[in-house]
Amino acid sequence: MTKRLRIFCGPNGSGKSTLFSEFIKNKFNPGLFVSVRLQTNLDILV
Repeated sequence: MTKRLRIFCGPNGSGKSTLFSEFIKNKFNPGLFVSVRLQTNLDILV
């Protein structure tokens, strides 16, 4: 299986979180998700 790296990037308010939420609703498994919303916190979900 080919490994893939998907990066959703853009300025604040561009819809990155909305797009990611739609992928999750459609059974997309991100494997590892890192969101830097605060400069001091990393939310890592496995």
